Amino acid sequence: MNLQLRLYTYLIGKKSFSKTSIVNLKNKLQKVTTCGFSFTLFFSDTDSAAKRIDDRSYETFLDKVRFNIVDSYNGLTERKATGYFKGQSGTMSETITIFDVYAFESADTSKVDNILKLLSDYSKHFDQECILLLFNDKAFMLYF
Repeated sequence: MNLQLRLYTYLIGKKSFSKTSIVNLKNKLQKVTTCGFSFTLFFSDTDSAAKRIDDRSYETFLDKVRFNIVDSYNGLTERKATGYFKGQSGTMSETITIFDVYAFESADTSKVDNILKLLSDYSKHFDQECILLLFNDKAFMLYF
């Protein structure tokens, strides 16, 4: 069963969609393709000692990551979140910058090495104990 047919079948099974809306979707939808792979990167604005990273160097680094990802994979989605962790003085918070990347099947997976190099640089330069990476919905804790 092709992907478009599976998508239509899935939507028809949902109670919130009428058959008319499915037909309208089918008429408008030209093509459905799957992503070859996806990954999510998480960058904290604190170091392993829970000290805030200098805003200027943090943003400069994030710009480098943005450029690299857009150059390699044509785009990303960026969002901010608040993370909480247990520090020496109790529960502490940090701002997390999250980059979501979805690559087509034809994407060059060898460019992942560039991303891993950036993560290694981030870990060393900003004193990170480890880095969380989601790759195809699997979580990895990276220690450099």
